[in-house]
Amino acid sequence: METDTLYTVWGLVAALLLIATIAVRWALHEPARLEPRSSAPMQRNSVFGDKDFPADMRPRGPMTEMDWVDVDHVESTKTLLSNVAQWNAYGARKSMLDLSQRTLLHLVRVAAPRQIVLCKVRISDLVRILPGQDVGRRMRAYQKVAHLYCDVVLCDPSLGVLLVIDLEPSSSALVDERQVLLEQFKRSCLDACGYDHLSFPRDKLPRYRELRSLLKEKANERKAREAAEASARLVPAQAFDF
Repeated sequence: METDTLYTVWGLVAALLLIATIAVRWALHEPARLEPRSSAPMQRNSVFGDKDFPADMRPRGPMTEMDWVDVDHVESTKTLLSNVAQWNAYGARKSMLDLSQRTLLHLVRVAAPRQIVLCKVRISDLVRILPGQDVGRRMRAYQKVAHLYCDVVLCDPSLGVLLVIDLEPSSSALVDERQVLLEQFKRSCLDACGYDHLSFPRDKLPRYRELRSLLKEKANERKAREAAEASARLVPAQAFDF
């Protein structure tokens, strides 16, 4: 009986020593300042939207007092942004496009006057991340195309994409293997989405008649493809004309 009591006392002493050690270590390291967010509803994901989150991860209702934000992280972001402003790191561009891009844009506008011609369109505006994947994979898929763009996009009056046109590096330019891989990846994304695509070297842009002939050829291919699809659905086909 005395032995059991002795073991009990030693156990209590060990527990008290452990708690005291943890308290001392915690006091020596100042914890990050935390403050609760407002009671406003959670900010929805700006890239994919709330509906794209899995059901078990989708935010439900307003934020509660148990949801916290690290103030130190917010303050460091404010400091970074203020420093960038002080560096005066930004200036206006004289033109959104370089000479080759401006020339191609003018050629396409002349060759397809009935269509809407857009320039420097992001790949992320042309493709969407398919559902059925976890949030991490969807974010990685988006990041792979976030910085890629197409030089010229030909659209119908309702802004449906008809044709994507890109400029390739000049034939005399040094081969950039990274750029080649990025262009191949971009082309594979466009092919997977079923977009018609043309590309021209920067130093060998087509003439007006050649470009118009290529556009008509692509239009006929699109018309035949849509006619085949429409016949299967018993819906009249639609194609773009010049």
